[in-house]
Amino acid sequence: MKPRTKLQKEVDNASKLLPPISKSQEQYAYKHCLDHIAKKTSKSFICLDCGHEWSVKDMPVSSKKKTCICPKCKVKLEIQATRKQKFEQNNYYGVITRCGKYQVVRLFMVRQYIHLGRNYNSKRITEVVQRWITPNGDIITRARLRLCSIIYNDIWNYCSPLEIRAREIYAYGVEPSHFYPRAKYIPEVLRNGFSGNFYNKHPVDFLSMILKDSMAETLLKAGQVSLLQYYINEKEQVREFWGAIKICMRNNYIVKFATMWIDYLQLLAYFGKDLHNAKYVCPVNLQIEHDRLVKKKNEIELKNERYSKALKYNRAYKKEKKRFFDIHFKDGIIDIVVIKSIEEFIHEGTIMKHCVFSNEYYKKKDSLLLSARIDNYPIETIEVSLSKLQILQARGKCNQLSEYHSRILKLVNSNMHKIRKKLTA
Repeated sequence: MKPRTKLQKEVDNASKLLPPISKSQEQYAYKHCLDHIAKKTSKSFICLDCGHEWSVKDMPVSSKKKTCICPKCKVKLEIQATRKQKFEQNNYYGVITRCGKYQVVRLFMVRQYIHLGRNYNSKRITEVVQRWITPNGDIITRARLRLCSIIYNDIWNYCSPLEIRAREIYAYGVEPSHFYPRAKYIPEVLRNGFSGNFYNKHPVDFLSMILKDSMAETLLKAGQVSLLQYYINEKEQVREFWGAIKICMRNNYIVKFATMWIDYLQLLAYFGKDLHNAKYVCPVNLQIEHDRLVKKKNEIELKNERYSKALKYNRAYKKEKKRFFDIHFKDGIIDIVVIKSIEEFIHEGTIMKHCVFSNEYYKKKDSLLLSARIDNYPIETIEVSLSKLQILQARGKCNQLSEYHSRILKLVNSNMHKIRKKLTA
């Protein structure tokens, strides 16, 4: 669209100063964003990078081996025994740079098309999106037109120009598989404590956040990494306890487990403790203090008939989360199911000795609580954000990580589409 505001016109003019992608940046993209394949037939190998063909007899490879080295271009190749003649790959690639006073994240589509029968091998890299970030954290998007359907969401109109576009995250929030390692940053980004780590957040969102949000900037500069990662998804809860966080920073106390620490502060508030007292908010052993208060709260609420009151919420919880109840992930050892009732929350909290029940997680409308089990016995409890479709936390017994933690995260993330499907049904 035609630039309308003063800022859009400045970005549009500045974009003319951006240099084309360099040779080294292009070579890095081809090396890291494309799969390097050796097509194996009964008699020979064919390198799809350089087209070199050599006999199987010249390089015997066992049936179990999955890789080999091309004798000509010396590239490590993945062996694929296939009859295919056509190979096509698409992947996203990013370059982080600066242009004048702006931080720029440039996003490219890397494509390769090979037709062995016609001896055709084409590699192309095309810039599809530019995200311009001002020193104040505002974002302006320049991009080509993109077809944004549910199925074909990576089809770009390469003939369309890079123009100012409305900031639609779904359309232009491209997630590259790799970024060029040599990045350039504006002084404001470095001033605000950035050291090269995006903490699993998209660079555009992270850089904009630390430029625009003073709390995120403060947490980053103070080295409160766990709280910063928690703040990305749970801004309101961090703001609620900002006074306590400042006490921690004043006493050089680093919060290592933000989720547990926030739960601990909620327990302190429940017992009427002073959240501006370093004695309480900077515990020597967070685990022990957290578990002590959870146990104490559970005992009190048992006397106050908290359980019977919670059970009255059962009907509302089931009505709200019923559509997710048939979700079931498994990988042969681990079964992951949705916690379906308040009774199950009580059971989960009692066995795991954490606060999934005592802190009323069943009342969180944006959260879906899952239980990872082996032989129907809980080993970890997982909280998933329904709005972001991200794992907020996964905790085992006494809030420790189980030996299956990485496997559980991988299993949930690989099946996140099932939760998305239920949301959109």
